[in-house]
Amino acid sequence: MRRVLIALVATFFGTAVADTEHVVFTTRTTWGSPVVVSDPVTSKEFGFESVTLHNYSKQAIAALDLKVVLVTAESLDQEVDGARIHVALEAGRSKKVDVYLGQIKALQQKAHTMRLDPAVTVLTVASVDFADGTLWNSHDGQPPVDFPVTPFKLRLK
Repeated sequence: MRRVLIALVATFFGTAVADTEHVVFTTRTTWGSPVVVSDPVTSKEFGFESVTLHNYSKQAIAALDLKVVLVTAESLDQEVDGARIHVALEAGRSKKVDVYLGQIKALQQKAHTMRLDPAVTVLTVASVDFADGTLWNSHDGQPPVDFPVTPFKLRLK
């Protein structure tokens, strides 16, 4: 029954990458985000050891801020980890990067003290710094001006 509940919660939030001692790791993309995070890799120590970044904007990216939140029963996201990643990522390109976020033992302990079973840990893009100096922030609520209207294929490096 627990596995079914975890699968349902993970399906709601995105693709689950690991179920480690009642902690589920997944990614979520904010509407209008110029970057999509996918293919998270989990290790024994980190829920998000590496991820693939996809630049869907028409501008080169210089850096981005990632945040990891723990989703509670009250539907409140509690930030538990984060990082600023400096990455040169041209428009329409993808790149796999090491992020080392979401220490599993710390999250297990936090989930236990908060009585979350299962605990859902979500990685999202908080903001993006473009190479031209402009900024996209997930709190703006507006998609970037240059967000593509028609889909195009990404070229992996």
